[in-house]
Amino acid sequence: MGDLKAKGSSLEWKINLPEGSVDLKPVQKGIHHRVFDRICKIINGWKRGFFSLCMKIYKVGADDPRRIIHSIKVGMGLAVVSLFYFMHPLFTSVGGTALWAVMTVVVVFEFTAGATLSKGLNRICATLFGGCLAVGVNYVADCAGHEAEPIILGAAVFLQATASTFARFYPMMKARYDYGLMIFILTFSFMTVSGYRVEKLFVQAYERLTTIILGCALCMVISMVVCPIWAGEDLHKLLIRNMEGLGQSCEECVEEYFREEGDSDKEKACKGYKCVLNSKSTEEALANFARWEPAHGQFGFRYPWVQYVKIGAAMRYCAYCVEALNGCINSETMAPPSVRSYLREPCMKIASECSKILKELSENITTMTRTTNVDLMIDRLNATVEELQICLTSQPELFIDRKRWQLIVDESLQAQSGHAGIQACQAKNLLQFNTVKQVENDPHKDPLNFMDSLALATVACLLREIVARLGTVIEAVEELGERANFKSVDNNKQTNTVLAAAKEPPPPPPLKQVHLDLDNGHHSNVIPNKG
Repeated sequence: MGDLKAKGSSLEWKINLPEGSVDLKPVQKGIHHRVFDRICKIINGWKRGFFSLCMKIYKVGADDPRRIIHSIKVGMGLAVVSLFYFMHPLFTSVGGTALWAVMTVVVVFEFTAGATLSKGLNRICATLFGGCLAVGVNYVADCAGHEAEPIILGAAVFLQATASTFARFYPMMKARYDYGLMIFILTFSFMTVSGYRVEKLFVQAYERLTTIILGCALCMVISMVVCPIWAGEDLHKLLIRNMEGLGQSCEECVEEYFREEGDSDKEKACKGYKCVLNSKSTEEALANFARWEPAHGQFGFRYPWVQYVKIGAAMRYCAYCVEALNGCINSETMAPPSVRSYLREPCMKIASECSKILKELSENITTMTRTTNVDLMIDRLNATVEELQICLTSQPELFIDRKRWQLIVDESLQAQSGHAGIQACQAKNLLQFNTVKQVENDPHKDPLNFMDSLALATVACLLREIVARLGTVIEAVEELGERANFKSVDNNKQTNTVLAAAKEPPPPPPLKQVHLDLDNGHHSNVIPNKG
């Protein structure tokens, strides 16, 4: 059973036990240990939750430090307006309606100065008009007698609420004066109904209007004086950021499509265009608030903020094509790399030129200047589009079914008159037909597929559509420069650089053979010259 071995001065016991003869059971903890472990787990969970909450709070403030400033400004406004209720001399001057000033600060104070001005002025005007109308209706009802008074008041409340609520559905009223109409309904209904039981209605309306004006004025002064946050600046920066992101997305999508399969990274985000698509409501709200703001910084009085909304709409019109182009990257039907290489160079140039134009436009909006570089870039873009057109028409057999191509060859032969014309047409079409056979029989090239070639043609058509829609963005930016009086700057060094690049002859198309056009036998310039 056991062996005893001597090793130096120590003894070692070795015991052999049969397999399965020892049953090791876990040590059972007492109830006190289990309760203690449970408490420790709860405390650790609270610690992790507390640290996670602190990190989230820190992230909210770090993403936009202006949120901290806005919170301090709201606290400052409430602390100042509370003095009218705490200090006896101020309390006696405003009466018992000092709490209306506190409520006004809470409701009116917004993140940007334009939003605060919009709500403050809407609330003051709505309270003034609603209170005056309520006092007048109560005076008429009181003159009509005690029996007719409730009928007149009820009818006035019904008609006013119906008309004002219906007016809120009007687009212009909803965009600018929706809050004012709501306060108008509230003030008129409250004053009209309470005036039936209150004797000094005029005094009550005066005190309430005074405290509301006091609260709104305090909010507007703090929002414009203490670290002001302007809605116009936010809209200006948002438009520039979206324009740069749109150009970058267009270039990245084309690069991703023509990249080799081994180096392809389809998970790479080409999502800059999504900010353009999702910013419509933000742009409209900021433009509405910016109209209420006074002249500040580089933005003068009556600055054309509406034009920013038009530029944003033009960019979204262009971003839809970029979204479709991004969908071609993950498409199940794609042309082989050998076929894609035919159009790789012109497509990459078009995407690069579009990105450069959008960056130049964003730079012009940033510096509020007007340069001639955009016109030169448009000329260069038109030359690149012509190069793409040549590549498409030089290999029509890639985008037409082989049977259909044979029918076109036969029809063109029949349309020719004379023996010499038939021989010339036969020679040209035979050369095209042999080109298809050589590509199909070449073992080093991927076999041609009609549907795969159509996928490549879709990418080319989307790029041409992006170029066409880019003209709308350029026109909107030019209109903004005219209405906002952008400075005309002639940067000779930069202009000469772009001009030299524009005068460079475009490289020859990747295919040496130029065949007949499928439509009318000649090339056409699709993009008009805007230079």
